Amino acid sequence: MPRWDGFGRSLLFAAIAAAGLPVAVTFGAPLFGSAGAVRLYVIAAAAVYAIGLSAERSRRVAALAFAALASVVLALLPIGLEGTAIGAAGVVAFARSGLLQHQRALRALVIEAALAVLGLGAAAFLASGGLLASCLAIWGYFLVQSSYFLIGGRSPRRDGPPRDPFEQARARLEHLLEDETGLPR
Repeated sequence: MPRWDGFGRSLLFAAIAAAGLPVAVTFGAPLFGSAGAVRLYVIAAAAVYAIGLSAERSRRVAALAFAALASVVLALLPIGLEGTAIGAAGVVAFARSGLLQHQRALRALVIEAALAVLGLGAAAFLASGGLLASCLAIWGYFLVQSSYFLIGGRSPRRDGPPRDPFEQARARLEHLLEDETGLPR
C-alpha cells in the first residue's frame, strides 16, 4: 500500500482523493444514492489516508484495524455528510497522533485539533454545492492535513533520510538552523 508519510506524498494523496470522488459517485450513486456515495467515499478516503501514514508494518496493521472498525461504525451511523466529515477527521487525527506517532499528548492534541478545525473549515468553505465543490472540499481538507509535516509533526521516517525532494530540503534547512543557533529545534 502506498505511504503518505511526507509532505509531497500527502499532497499527492490530496489530489488523488479529490479526483476519485467523481468516479465513486458515478459507480456508487445507483447503489447508495449520490449523497450516500459521497459519504462513503469520505469515510474510505480518511481510512486510506490514516493507514498510509505509517512506514512501519506493525503500526500500519494497528492503523488498519482501527480505521476499519471506525469506518464501519461511521458508515452505519445515521448522520449526514457534515457529521461524517467530522468523524472521518477524527479517524485521521486519532490514527496519526494516537497510534502512529510518539509525541507528547498535549502537543499532539493541539496539533490535531488545529488541523481538524482548519481542514474542516477549508472543506466547508469550498463545499458550496455540486460535485466539483465536493472534490475541492476533499482536496482542501487533505491539503491542510499535509501541513502536519511542515509544522513539525513527527514523521515516521524521522531516523532515515527523507526520500521526497521537499523533505530533503526541509531536513537540510533544519540542519542549518540547528548549526546556526547551536540549539536543537
